[in-house]
Amino acid sequence: MSRPKRWLQRRMERWIVARADAVTVAVDAMREMFAARYPEMADKFIYIPNGYDRSDIAGLVPVHGEAGRFTILFAGSLYRPGELEAFLGGVEKLLERRPDLRARLRVQFVGRVSADNRRLADAYIAPGRIGDVVSFEGFVPRHVALARMAGADALLQLMTAEPGTEMFVGGKLLEYLAFDRPILAVMPPGEGRRLVDSLPVGRSADVEPDSVADALEGLLDNPPAPGPTDPAGRYDRVNLARELADVLDRVVAEHAARTGRD
Repeated sequence: MSRPKRWLQRRMERWIVARADAVTVAVDAMREMFAARYPEMADKFIYIPNGYDRSDIAGLVPVHGEAGRFTILFAGSLYRPGELEAFLGGVEKLLERRPDLRARLRVQFVGRVSADNRRLADAYIAPGRIGDVVSFEGFVPRHVALARMAGADALLQLMTAEPGTEMFVGGKLLEYLAFDRPILAVMPPGEGRRLVDSLPVGRSADVEPDSVADALEGLLDNPPAPGPTDPAGRYDRVNLARELADVLDRVVAEHAARTGRD
């Protein structure tokens, strides 16, 4: 981006913030960034995260994996090869040092896969590698994916280690919270990983094979105790809608007080 365009965008941003009564952001790190950028208006910035909707899974009948295997499910699209390669490399490293886990572990990918990731996947599931543990099933209808998520032993989130991802959480990760299943997140330090690490059933790993292997081994040997993923309902959209309503009520009341209108 050119310097004049950056200057113009920053001027527009300040104009908007100065005239707003409140500014909501979906990532707490972004709230901190804006508060530091505009310290004289720091109290305008309010963090209300994205979340999940339990009505999406009301009445859902879980579809479980193979009996006797710990099934980890990734549901979504795969575009960037780096994150997938780190994960599959970690699975392979784990099975090399713990062959006994080969009969216990199952990793399933459902969703669209880019051409680069398809080539990578084919290399790893070739004979003699990890094709007996890892499968790629392609696109499935949403209700099927939801039922598979509900029946999995753990849910997988992947995120590449690139500049800017420290502020990214991801809709898939938030959707996972509704299922009360353990979550394994392979992602760089940042907002999303902090969320996972704060969960009673969350486990995380760096985007590199050794860390992935360690996290998988810990998940299989010491799985989290069953329980709610989000016990306080912090990310439940019912509660988030209430938070937003409170902000709107306050802004309207403050405006009425300033203008003398009811």
